[in-house]
Amino acid sequence: MGLTILPKLTKKTWADIASESDDDSEIYLQTMIQNTKKSKTIVNPKGKLTLSQLKTPPAKPTNSYIYKNKFSTVLQMEPKFWDKNPFKATAKAFPLGFHFKPTATNKTRIFYESILINANSVSIKHFKDPNDTNLNTHSTIQILKVIQPRQFGTNLNQAKKFSVPFDPIGYTYWDYVDSWTRVVWHQNSKFKHSWLIYFKTNTVYNFPNWFLQWWDFYGPTFEIYPEQVQQGFDQFK
Repeated sequence: MGLTILPKLTKKTWADIASESDDDSEIYLQTMIQNTKKSKTIVNPKGKLTLSQLKTPPAKPTNSYIYKNKFSTVLQMEPKFWDKNPFKATAKAFPLGFHFKPTATNKTRIFYESILINANSVSIKHFKDPNDTNLNTHSTIQILKVIQPRQFGTNLNQAKKFSVPFDPIGYTYWDYVDSWTRVVWHQNSKFKHSWLIYFKTNTVYNFPNWFLQWWDFYGPTFEIYPEQVQQGFDQFK
């Protein structure tokens, strides 16, 4: 009787599970099973067992993302809409096209993006798949300015009207604050969308306190900095 070594299953994160379809997972598993069946066990003439050399199944391509250890509660899971794929769970609970809890069905992600553009706070560009013009593959946000409460007006609860017709017709300061978080909750049909967020060079910024908390959550993780920058952080932290 021979002994075979089975390949180890790679560990997958929620992002990996969500980014692949059930069909992809099944095909990957079937490939592993077929390769195991094709493996041969060799026994030497003296009866001593030798380990067979098992052909390793082709590795699935991995992304080069560096994950940041920050989590946000999007939805409290209930039996009614439970699913191992978090995107499918939110699809059961939220309106079509929403990836966050709606305060009103007309306050969509486009609504929050329009707030930032109307306030001249950002420049946003969406890049299309050349083979599918309806598919945004990635987007960029250039931060131009962040409005402080005193710059918005004396009444933060009084709505400012959009410069173009829109429903709702306006937004409060608290809508403006929410827009910085909800604008990035964009996803394409393949769940492969990503953002690049950056500042404008040679620009002086004066941030309100709530934005510092936002940047702590959405800003870059320490691991992506060049080694020289990391050394500087170690020296002055």
